[in-house]
Amino acid sequence: MTNIASLPLLVLCTVLVWHTSLGTTSTASFREAVLESILDERSSRVRPDGPESGSPVSINISYSLTSISKVELSTGLFETVGYLQLQWKDPRLAFRSGFASAIRVDPASIWTPDIELYNSAPPGLTILNRKNVAIVYPSGEVLWIPMVALPSVCDMTSDVVPATFNCTLLFGSWTFPGFDVDVGVSHLAVELSDYIPNRSWEVVNTSASRRVSYYSCCPEPYPLVSFSIVIKQKA
Repeated sequence: MTNIASLPLLVLCTVLVWHTSLGTTSTASFREAVLESILDERSSRVRPDGPESGSPVSINISYSLTSISKVELSTGLFETVGYLQLQWKDPRLAFRSGFASAIRVDPASIWTPDIELYNSAPPGLTILNRKNVAIVYPSGEVLWIPMVALPSVCDMTSDVVPATFNCTLLFGSWTFPGFDVDVGVSHLAVELSDYIPNRSWEVVNTSASRRVSYYSCCPEPYPLVSFSIVIKQKA
């Protein structure tokens, strides 16, 4: 048997490149086969069921703040930049793990929740950036982390100097009631590990919670996720 240590360097490099290319090709073929088996145009238009047939699909939401881009005292505009982390399970996307522990897909090719910022400025602004890919795991769990710019309305009435304001971001499904799409929080605060401090405003506290709203148009519950960001004017 040939001792691998005695092989010429050129031969060793050739063997390593061959094995690497074979593995890459096999992995790519596996991912392509998985995509062909789980992606269905109809499935991208119809919401998945929850754990039981007919039960709501649960969307866990968290928000990572990266910067405060604008605070306008005269208009109450509070604009932040960051990224949402949306997690849910779609059993139709489950696959047998092989060469890949997860696959990346275009969010337009799968069902994604119509999560919107309820107190956006202007109202009805679509916030989700669908250029960011979604990650699908063998269990059918989906992780989608779109970058977002969030202009929101905040009550900035204060006679105290320096002023402190509690600005809230309200997220929920725009069209689905809680019987179809439920939302909850992944963490009890806003993530600040990537936050770039603002020169004029300090973030003094954050929190996250879930609440349920009812509207005169409809008897169904509409759950919302609320992210509270308390800012204080720097002296």
